[in-house]
Amino acid sequence: MQIAKRTEELQEAKEKYRVILEINNSIVSHLRLRDLLPSIAQIIRKKLPFDATSITLYKAERDVLEIWALEVPFSPHSLSNLAPDLEVPREGSHVGWVIDNKKPLIVYDLLKNQRFSQDSILLEEGIRSYIIIPLIIKEKAIGTFNVASREPSKFRVSDIEFLSLVAKQIALAIDNAILYEEIEKLKNQFEVESVYLQEEIKTEFNFEEIIGESRVLKKVLKQIEKVAKTDSTVLIRGETGTGKELIARAIHNISMRKDRPLIKVNCPAIPPGLIESELFGHEKGAFTGAISRRGRKWGEPNLR
Repeated sequence: MQIAKRTEELQEAKEKYRVILEINNSIVSHLRLRDLLPSIAQIIRKKLPFDATSITLYKAERDVLEIWALEVPFSPHSLSNLAPDLEVPREGSHVGWVIDNKKPLIVYDLLKNQRFSQDSILLEEGIRSYIIIPLIIKEKAIGTFNVASREPSKFRVSDIEFLSLVAKQIALAIDNAILYEEIEKLKNQFEVESVYLQEEIKTEFNFEEIIGESRVLKKVLKQIEKVAKTDSTVLIRGETGTGKELIARAIHNISMRKDRPLIKVNCPAIPPGLIESELFGHEKGAFTGAISRRGRKWGEPNLR
């Protein structure tokens, strides 16, 4: 008989550690609270011999606890379909008591002990006993982990210890999920601000590298916008250092060829005798030193 009892205890312990493993897997798989908490509640309700499971999070700005996960499959009133729209006031509630005192609340039989207003509702739903455990992060109660049964005196000391361990895992998961969502929020905010700032630094003509407000420059920018829409050859003239390459790049960046490379050739650096070969290419043996065929620069943009 002792062997059978010991075997049963070992099997029960094995099942409990399997629950912890599944919860950890769920934590890894679900980064968002809306997905994570219902997943954990479902695992606990299916794997442990309890009839209902829920998880609440405390919202200090409204002084309420929001029900983020609710597993009550036997409920005739389909309570499980109401989460996460349900909320419970902290003041005077069973979950509020747990938040305030930061310790578990155990009710062994609701027929004999109804301390809170929610107890009568739970009794109507068929609940006879429950345990509520605080979710604590850095000594602060952020919510509750709740398990209930339709049987009186369902909870044993070993159940309370195990559920407290589960509550610690849930609290860590919530902390990670909150940090993840905060990072996502900051990332999205940064992306929005980045786009805004990029738009701000552009001139009214959307030329990122050309800054100026003079009448002459604005006239040039208008000409750039006009010619960039065409398939025409453009001659850009100006003294050294006046920004001819910037103008060429501006035309390219808003032209139909903006997705292709802009091939730049420093013509003054090419000897006069080689300029034609550099721009238009040559065949092998066309002249002394032409040891191989050379493609033309004019064609490179269309080849990439």
